[in-house]
Amino acid sequence: MIAKRIMGHLPVNIAQAVAGFGAVAAYTRLLNPEDYGRYALILVASQLLHTLTFTWAEAAAFRFHASAKVQGTLPNHFATLLSIMLASTVLCIVIIVGLCVALSKDTALATAAALACGASLFRFITRIARETDRADLNVTRYSVGEMVFSLVGLGLGITCALTTDLGPGAPFLGLMAASMIMTFPDLRRLIGGAKGGKPVMAQTLAFAGYGVPLALALSLELAVQAGARFTIAGHLGEASVGAYAAAFGLARTIDLLFVWGAMAAAPLALTAFETENRTAMLAVARDMARTLYALTVPAMVGLILVAQPLAQTMVGKALAGPAAQIIPMLAISGFFAGFSTYYFSEAYQLTRRTGLRAAVMLVPAVLTVVFVGIGARSYGLMGAAAATALATALGTGLLALIGRSILPLPLALPDLGRTLVAALCMVPVVWAIPALGGWAELFAKATAGALTYGLAAMALNIAGSRSVVAGVWQQVSGKVRARLG
Repeated sequence: MIAKRIMGHLPVNIAQAVAGFGAVAAYTRLLNPEDYGRYALILVASQLLHTLTFTWAEAAAFRFHASAKVQGTLPNHFATLLSIMLASTVLCIVIIVGLCVALSKDTALATAAALACGASLFRFITRIARETDRADLNVTRYSVGEMVFSLVGLGLGITCALTTDLGPGAPFLGLMAASMIMTFPDLRRLIGGAKGGKPVMAQTLAFAGYGVPLALALSLELAVQAGARFTIAGHLGEASVGAYAAAFGLARTIDLLFVWGAMAAAPLALTAFETENRTAMLAVARDMARTLYALTVPAMVGLILVAQPLAQTMVGKALAGPAAQIIPMLAISGFFAGFSTYYFSEAYQLTRRTGLRAAVMLVPAVLTVVFVGIGARSYGLMGAAAATALATALGTGLLALIGRSILPLPLALPDLGRTLVAALCMVPVVWAIPALGGWAELFAKATAGALTYGLAAMALNIAGSRSVVAGVWQQVSGKVRARLG
């Protein structure tokens, strides 16, 4: 079931990967290193603001949809969400005005911050619609919506960077325009869903009781990123932030794979938890763990192996060298952060213990800021990246350990071991390829590594790969025979 849903989400993940890599490749070239560093600082700050202001409602839109559907209260569910959107819009306008006043001495920075907030507001409306699609298991509508936002946002952002003098604000103008395009059909559908319903204060409180602690926990994770970037800026300058952000953006490949796996599995786990029993949910969770291992372990190892040619081809010359040095550490950090956010956090979200999750995440948040400060002062950018990886690993371990006391999600360690073996098979093969430089080296090493892992995964039957391949082969061969016959 998860494998089938993963294939359904493949197009949107390709689009998000293109948008992510494209943003790094384009903006590190179109913006100077300092402006790219400022863009990276505003980006993480706006993501933090979005999470604090909007994510609690987005999470509730997903988590409470199934129960509202069962109870026949979906109109009230949507009406309550719309009332939250209206209040959030007023709050966002106040924040934008405050930022413009506070940053009035730096027009470019004030403009970029205001555009980032505007993009966040319109994105909030589209995220409510996407979370509704996800909860309703509507893969097609979810995928189309996210693909349009990702690709149109990138295209418009690049256009703005080429045709305006907005500097770090250009990418945010593109994102805001893309979100506005999506807002109108999404908002009309949400209003249609609320027909006959009314906002319910008790429901708003239930949304907040679930979503606010979760948003606080996610905010801590983003605060860690923001704290790391601002600490690097303070010690090493904005250009170093640009290099760190570029490497982080490339290492985000792992995060996209986690999102891909979680997109497919999380709704199934929630449905099983709400409508069946804990045993059924744990079976889904075990399959989810196996799938996430199969997707992300080879990605982490692969990023470490191709860090140099990847940075050479995807990052502007001014930032490529330092970015290549820290990609391996940020790949490791991304692996642990992904399991923290997309797997071990499920124990807290399914049991609605999101407040406990927020409290647990305080520890890695503090550790990261402290470690990054020490690392940056002592060892520069590499020290900061290594500190991020160490603090993230410690935080993931703590979250998993405490989470097992409320809902012991399967670790599937034998599957992890087999996946590591298959991924490590890539190392001698990739190392044997000479340093050709640029795209030739990246393509050769990535292709060789992927083929090696694929063969090893089939040999070890990782995540049931043999049956998946056999099923695909049967479908394809059956269609071919039907057309020929």
